[in-house]
Amino acid sequence: MEVTPRLRRSLRLQGTLSVALFLAVVALIGWLSAVYTYEADWTAGNRHTLSEPSRELLERAQAPITITAYATEDSRLREQIQRFVGRYQRADGAEVRLRFINPDARPAKVREMGIQRNGQLVVSYQGRTEKAEERSEQAVSQALQRLMRSGERQVYFLTGHGERAIEGQGRGSLARFARAVEETGAQADPLNLAEEGGIPEDTALLVLADPQQPLLEAEVERIRDYIDGGGNLLWLADKGVPDSLVPLAQALGVELDAEGTAVDPRAQLFGIQDPTRVLISSYPAHPATEGLEGISTFPGATHIRTEPPEAWTAEPLVRTSGEAWLETGSLEGEIAFDAEADRDGPLTLAVALTRSAGSATGGEAAADGGEPGSTGASAGPSSAEAGASSGSEVGPGAGTGGREASAAQQKVVVAADGDFLSNAYLGSGGNRRLGLSLFHWLSAERDLVTIDAPSAPDQRLSLPAGVAWLLPAIFLGGLPLALIIAGVAVWWHRRRL
Repeated sequence: MEVTPRLRRSLRLQGTLSVALFLAVVALIGWLSAVYTYEADWTAGNRHTLSEPSRELLERAQAPITITAYATEDSRLREQIQRFVGRYQRADGAEVRLRFINPDARPAKVREMGIQRNGQLVVSYQGRTEKAEERSEQAVSQALQRLMRSGERQVYFLTGHGERAIEGQGRGSLARFARAVEETGAQADPLNLAEEGGIPEDTALLVLADPQQPLLEAEVERIRDYIDGGGNLLWLADKGVPDSLVPLAQALGVELDAEGTAVDPRAQLFGIQDPTRVLISSYPAHPATEGLEGISTFPGATHIRTEPPEAWTAEPLVRTSGEAWLETGSLEGEIAFDAEADRDGPLTLAVALTRSAGSATGGEAAADGGEPGSTGASAGPSSAEAGASSGSEVGPGAGTGGREASAAQQKVVVAADGDFLSNAYLGSGGNRRLGLSLFHWLSAERDLVTIDAPSAPDQRLSLPAGVAWLLPAIFLGGLPLALIIAGVAVWWHRRRL
């Protein structure tokens, strides 16, 4: 075929048109991909797609959701966070915004929020915030659900007897803790039994914070009724149990060593000159303290002993190290352990009591343990019934009740110190996180979304011992050697041509 100038121009024109058409198709595809999005999750179990409960939460949201990541200027970490939050941003429903805060540049904000790790997420919704304890769909969705349940959890702080207030800037006030509780979507209000006449039915949690004046007998009876009816209680008992609350302590089977103060010699290692500021760096295994990190401070605490009544289970929540002891002498001058008078550690500073919700009588609390409707705890059970002698230590399995009785539980926490939640110490170490963890557990968060994180099947490859060394030998030795032999053979064949 003769190549004429006309044919050459025609071929050149065809080539130019083909290139132009190809570039136009590429540009069109790029424009379409910018306007329209399509994604498909082909992973086993759809591991990179939000579950149905999380999508339903986003659809119910009535305002934008902001997820704040406290992450350093680490591009790889921030990219991982962007990919994770992208699942929420791509889902239909509320607008989800992502912002980053460098914790190194905002240390005061980090302390205020109680951020424990690089890359931790904080969810904000309608002016309230909630931390996600880990970077997972379940943790973030549960934090969002707690925020969306504003007003559904009513927390009352007993007042009228010199208790720690929930207003004001005083060092002993619980105002910062009450504000932190409200930031999770709950409602915190004072409650004066003399004015209200009783504990409202919508109470999710009652807080009894170190009353300085005696309660009336009728008021104690109302609290007993509340406990007998299945109510949850947080009791901050500084320096022993007042005489007016002895019936309540007997009903719960707790006793505080009012004559002693916990002393921790480790405080000096952290530059703390006050030895009565006990440092807690680890917690016993319990749902209320699960996942807690950081050092908490308990100033001026004492030791709790317990003999749980029938149907109740008692477990320690906060225990000191073995180096601490209960000082019964003077706290002036040099303090040393006296084996004859003092009690050696570890000491129990807070205890959790639980029983099946079905065990609550719901009736009137009687002054006599044998009257109908009583828990039988006014006088306390016998040592045979409790399975332990008087003054026994708190431990797993104490008491005759059991967790397996019912998924719904009545919960009580008694702490031998209230300062750890006060304005003065809430920001110290892990105190804020500990307080909110206790609140979440006590306020009966039973209906949070449950999301089973999907995982890829057969993630581990198990090979026989013979195959385990044969595969590396083939791919690292045999295959390169075969390629070298083939190359030499081709070179030798071409040389002979």
